[in-house]
Amino acid sequence: MRMEINDIKQELDNLSAELREIGRARWTYLNEMLRFSVAAWIFGFACFFSTVLYLTPELPLLYPSSFSLLVVGEAAALAIIGLRVRRFDLEIRKLANARRKLLLEYQKLVLSYVKRVVKEGIPLLAKAPGKPE
Repeated sequence: MRMEINDIKQELDNLSAELREIGRARWTYLNEMLRFSVAAWIFGFACFFSTVLYLTPELPLLYPSSFSLLVVGEAAALAIIGLRVRRFDLEIRKLANARRKLLLEYQKLVLSYVKRVVKEGIPLLAKAPGKPE
């Protein structure tokens, strides 16, 4: 009984550490990808306008819908980032469910141990050798 409780407690500690690590990795990934997305969008924006102004300076005035393409480009990058981050969220949810189940099992084992101790009575301490009764 005691070994099972310790095993479950160790597993709970491992799951908690893994949850913290995945949470940190998720936020690090999200920050890096957002920074990269914004930098790529700014670079694309600059390339787009320099090309347009170089080839036909009057094109932005004739086709204002070209500006919406820039917004769609950034939205697509953010959507891809969102889908990739969802993978982290699913892993976090799976680990949290496993942790919750282990915690319930741990609580049941501790309660059964306490019930057994209460039923059997508190064990007396062994008498010290050499001391009279």
